[in-house]
Parts: sequence; C-alpha cells; structure tokens
Amino acid sequence: MLASTDGQTLLLTVGAGPDGALMRLRTSDGVVLDRLPMPVPGRVGLTVLPDGRFGVVTGAGSERDLWVVRLHPLERVRELRACEEAIAGIAVMRHGDRAFVTCRGDAVAEVDVASRRVVRTAALRVDAAGPCVAGSPALSRNETILFVPCTARGLLAYLDRSTLTVIDTLSLGGGPPSVVVAGSLALAPLPAEGVVALLDLPRREVLARLAAPPVPAQVVTDGAGRAAYVLSRSTQSRSAMLYRMDLTTADVVGSAEAGGALHIAAWPTDRTPVMRWLGGD
Repeated sequence: MLASTDGQTLLLTVGAGPDGALMRLRTSDGVVLDRLPMPVPGRVGLTVLPDGRFGVVTGAGSERDLWVVRLHPLERVRELRACEEAIAGIAVMRHGDRAFVTCRGDAVAEVDVASRRVVRTAALRVDAAGPCVAGSPALSRNETILFVPCTARGLLAYLDRSTLTVIDTLSLGGGPPSVVVAGSLALAPLPAEGVVALLDLPRREVLARLAAPPVPAQVVTDGAGRAAYVLSRSTQSRSAMLYRMDLTTADVVGSAEAGGALHIAAWPTDRTPVMRWLGGD
C-alpha cells in the first residue's frame, strides 16, 4: 500500500494468485476509483515514481518480472523480466529515470524506466566466504552508492552505483531483509534479534540497536527524515506493533498496537501527519 504523491489516493495490491489486482482508492471516502487485474504469485512491491504519473510493480505476473504502470487511469504500460530468480527489492532514483533491482540469485539489474528496458545486470560478489542473498536495496542521498543488505551474511554491502561493484561492507550481526536511508543515516530491521539497527553510513558504523519486538518487518521514514516508523509482527499470531523512533536522539519515543497490520506507509505531505495500515482481518 502506498499513498499517491498528492495524498489524494491510495494504491494497494489485493488478492493472491490469478485473482490479484492493483487498486486505486480515494482517501476521503475509500471509494475504489480504478482496478487493474494483476496476477500475484508471491510477494509484490509497489513504487510510485517521482512524477506521480507512473509506478513500478515488482513480482506481478511472475516473481522475476516488473510492471511499469500508468496510475491515472491504472494501465499496464510494459512488462519486463528483471531477474533470473525472484526479485528481492527495488530502489528508484529521485528523478525516476533509473531503477536498481536486486535478485535472489545475488544479481543486481539496472533498469532504464523511461525506455522500459534492462540496461545491464551484474553479479553481486561480496567476498569468497559465501553468498549474500540480497534483500531490498536503497540509494545514498547523493545517489552514488547503492546499499544492498545481505540476509545470509548479516552485512550491508556498499556498491558503486556506476559500476555495480562492491566497494565496502558493514557488519550488522544479523540478517537484514531491507535498508531505509534517511540522509546520512539508515535503518535496517534485524528480525532474528527483534531490533532495528541505526547506521551512520559515511562512517560505516552501527550507532544503536533499537528494540522493536516481536519481529521488526518494515521501516518507513517521514518526509523530513527525523522520524522512523517500524511495523513489527508476531510470528505466532496475527498481532502487530507500531513503533515511532526519533532519529535525532536514537530513541524509541512511542508505540501502539496495530491489530493485524501487514504494511505501513508514511503520509507524503506534511499537512496530514497520518499513518495508515492495511489489516489482515
């Protein structure tokens, strides 16, 4: 689930298997404005491009494919094979012209969003100690570094965005499935430890491990980059917790029960500080 860039509509994926769909809802009253049938074989990711007119859906149709979709009205523009194995995640440059896709088979694909084609694919080689098993990536503030979490190694790999080669790593001690960048800082959930690691990216240092029990699953930041919100889900029940973290002080400053929440999204404007979640009931 994501809010549109103007905050007027919500975009969300619903259903599973051949009956899945991408839907657009009006935030004021929940009316469904549009629906695009979309086979959903597994995990799906949704990214709205900066222009607000197009989006990228990963894992639609096939876990190896991505769709470029027009958002008003909902329409599939192009489908392309990004990975030879399942897509792990995607990071889009701020102008929306390029995207970087991580693949479970330890590869990184660069996609030209404008021409809707894969420009190149590079193998993800961290060292000789073993496979990385890439998670969902993120770009640095100046977009020169691509950060890729290695779920099997407990590492965050620093890749030169222009060459897609590993130039450094940071040990986190746990297997991060994703990383979220907020300026010079980053947050990486460590599900096995029940914490979120707060990282200083330029200094390649773990600043703090913030408790977010039971199992931190997703992190989002506000537009100013001063606060982060963490969704933590129980593996034994359908309950979830929502945490607010102050990035300026590295403290957990609030928490609330989140029912059966599956996903969270930060509001895209500073006029309506609202968190919305899609429940599992």
